[in-house]
Amino acid sequence: MASPAKKLELDESSHSGPPPAHQETVSDKDAVVERYEKLFNNEQFSDIVLRVGDDRFYAHRFILVTASNVFEAMLGGGDRWKEAQQPEVCLSEDEECLPAFANFLRYLYCGEVLLTTSGVLPLLLLADKYEIAKLRETCLAYMTRHIVETADANRAVTWYLYAQMTGQTAFRDQCLSFILSNFDIVMKAVDWADLSLQELTGFLACSEMVVHSEAALWSYVEKWLLSENNKEDIESNLKEVLPLIRFTMMPPKSLLQVENSSLYRDHQQRFSGKLNHAYRRHSLVMDGGDETTSTSDSPREAYRNYYCEEYCLSHAFSLNGYADISKIESRITLDCSTRQRFVAPSRAKSEDLTLFSVYFFPRGYFTTLTIYGSYMGRQNNDVTLKVIRRRPDLLPMKVDVTLVLFGRQNGVKYAAFTHSCSMVFTKDNHTLSVEKFLDINSLMKENSPYLVDGNMEGTIFLKIQDVGNHLVKLEQGQE
Repeated sequence: MASPAKKLELDESSHSGPPPAHQETVSDKDAVVERYEKLFNNEQFSDIVLRVGDDRFYAHRFILVTASNVFEAMLGGGDRWKEAQQPEVCLSEDEECLPAFANFLRYLYCGEVLLTTSGVLPLLLLADKYEIAKLRETCLAYMTRHIVETADANRAVTWYLYAQMTGQTAFRDQCLSFILSNFDIVMKAVDWADLSLQELTGFLACSEMVVHSEAALWSYVEKWLLSENNKEDIESNLKEVLPLIRFTMMPPKSLLQVENSSLYRDHQQRFSGKLNHAYRRHSLVMDGGDETTSTSDSPREAYRNYYCEEYCLSHAFSLNGYADISKIESRITLDCSTRQRFVAPSRAKSEDLTLFSVYFFPRGYFTTLTIYGSYMGRQNNDVTLKVIRRRPDLLPMKVDVTLVLFGRQNGVKYAAFTHSCSMVFTKDNHTLSVEKFLDINSLMKENSPYLVDGNMEGTIFLKIQDVGNHLVKLEQGQE
């Protein structure tokens, strides 16, 4: 007769193979989570109290140490941490993290957290501090999805500063791309005044910024200078900021508004050189002087991507139903006139305009030749942009070209894609051609981020940054 142990082995072996048809796994995870959630800040079974600022939270060591390596080291026992044996522990948190601590602690109990654009960064800082990897991933994923927000909810500036300090290069670059391409949203955001001087000057030095006008930009820089965060250092801030404001890109009426401001009256000496230079530029242009080129004592300030009509730089286009349109019907053709130099609209002259033809192929490049009613020619599936100067006999021109495609996210229409390039147009080289700067598959996706309700909407900026024969020598590496 087999022993009981042997009989048990035989019984178990008889059940090897696929499980019976009636066997199933039933999950009651929600009920388990609910039980743990009831323990949050509950005195019952609590064996430790966390004191955070003026608040006290009843907690349970086993939940804390199993959730966080930091809490495990602090509370897990041993003589290294005095907190390990104390019934009440005082946690020192940054001031901005204090209101978020209850939300953070609740996450440890139930794995659920409430995220907002204003509250996610303090939670992320707590997740970093206590090494809660999953919460950190959750916060970063939320922030990536919400870089695009209306001005009242937008925190791209604050998140950019965080990513810069912590070495989050991919996230930092996403924030930077949004900031430079949507500066009008960023300037109106509640964290605009929190921008550091170093970052502000970095942005102001950039010619790829998309903004309504230099006057609009200055109005928000002025608010930054006068904000509570920065007004104590206004003299030193002006010293760094004013050289980067392109006053020659403001019409005289806007320059007069600057002169009528209290900031100008209190710091007139700081402004005088820049404003005098701007007035001189306008006076010479109105008097017919040649102010299209740069000189060592009178440098030409570069255009930004201004979309205000008075600059004659931006040229809008649209293509309805991108996914359904055929390649042969998709080519966008624009006849663009752009200004060699900025002048007040009332003083603008037609001879100061340079004509360009722009061809954009968002469904792939093609050339057409009709033979017996059939289309023939070269084609590919590369998104292509061509810019042709209509008068090759003109002086050499350095032209910056920026293509912007709009998208819609979180209810906001915004610049979702930006590509910039540059070329010196000469008599012998009057065509700029750029290919493969955007994957056509990203446009073909059902919910493409670069379309607005299925339609392509965009803008081409053509900026003549310099004019003259010296540009050919620079291109050839000559002095």
